[in-house]
Amino acid sequence: MAIYSKVYETSTEHSAKYIGSGELEVLSTPSLVGFLENAACLLAKEKIQNDLLTTVGAKMTIDHLKASKIGNSITVIITEVTNQGRKYDFQLEAFVGKELIAKASHTRVCVNKETFLEKL
Repeated sequence: MAIYSKVYETSTEHSAKYIGSGELEVLSTPSLVGFLENAACLLAKEKIQNDLLTTVGAKMTIDHLKASKIGNSITVIITEVTNQGRKYDFQLEAFVGKELIAKASHTRVCVNKETFLEKL
């Protein structure tokens, strides 16, 4: 069951050839990871509802199951999110139409924006 979904349009800059992660004009794994992380980031922002706080990515595990053409729309669905303290764990799936192309788990950690940047 989807608790959040977002559609991403792919273009040349999302291809493995363009990014340098491969030689083909297909959706690159780094671009797919970016779509997955963006969806989780947007949902986390909705849940936090505090302008002083944000979340940062801490872990991503992905199974990129099937290649997809540039020009295809990618639908990212978050099927589960759990929260423990500052940590948010997401279960995500990516589809082209009804075809599952990836499954992932992603962890984000809630931080104070100012304090986080001061520590860099």
